[in-house]
Amino acid sequence: MYCRTCHYSLTGLPAPRCPECATAFDPSNPSSYVDAPPTRRARGIALAVRISPVLLAAVIWAHVLLTELGDPLGRGFDTALWVAATALKVATVISLILLLSRVQRTLADDGRAAVRAFLTLACCLVAGVAFLAAIREPLVVPRLSNGAVTYYGTASAQPYLTEYLERWLPRWRRGQILAEEAGLAVALAAAYALIGRTAGHSAAARLPLTVVATAALLILQFVAFNPWAIDFDNFHGDIFSGALTVDLIFPLALDPYTPIASVMYLALAAGCAIVLRQPPKAL
Repeated sequence: MYCRTCHYSLTGLPAPRCPECATAFDPSNPSSYVDAPPTRRARGIALAVRISPVLLAAVIWAHVLLTELGDPLGRGFDTALWVAATALKVATVISLILLLSRVQRTLADDGRAAVRAFLTLACCLVAGVAFLAAIREPLVVPRLSNGAVTYYGTASAQPYLTEYLERWLPRWRRGQILAEEAGLAVALAAAYALIGRTAGHSAAARLPLTVVATAALLILQFVAFNPWAIDFDNFHGDIFSGALTVDLIFPLALDPYTPIASVMYLALAAGCAIVLRQPPKAL
């Protein structure tokens, strides 16, 4: 019996808590510990899983910033960043699937753990939404008056977008769009925790249910609030929902979708890491 976080041996301990990293465990709950320490290869995979969201955010935002500056290090370097970002994006999506699956496995038939996981994931995802909203204000709103209305760049607005922009700006300024997008983040966290609570024991059920729930909530967000303009290459009325949808559909790293989505990937990874350090049952 070994710690699921640091793989310290838990055999013969006087208290159900790892003395190395303080992760709690329950000897009667096999999901709260592992039966054997991982191999070197498994440790390498686990490390890649943990750091791929961080690397993706760093690489894709470096690509965005260098592009905005006119590629001062050359087109070849910028292209290499894009290729790396594409590979890291695939690795990040896989890593998040694995992390969510681990989280959901620990929530099986444990209502209190599911509630804690929901609150943790919701806080992290809402923090990601708030960060994106904070950086959007100085990047986008001042440009509305001069016709440059793309999300992370400058381009001329199409004339037919004028009416849409006039309806969007008051909603943005009174916080309605932030509330809508934060609500989506909370709904995603609730869905992931509920799947873990009800289907955590079934590895075959967790993944399809998670995929379906994510897709359904993103579609519902679009139908309910219409966050995109008709030509969303010129304007994004959302904070993250439209960008995340496009980024999950296409395997390549795309601006501005992957930079926006990378913040939410990082937020979800942080939430999963926190949940996995929490005790799976009240001890």
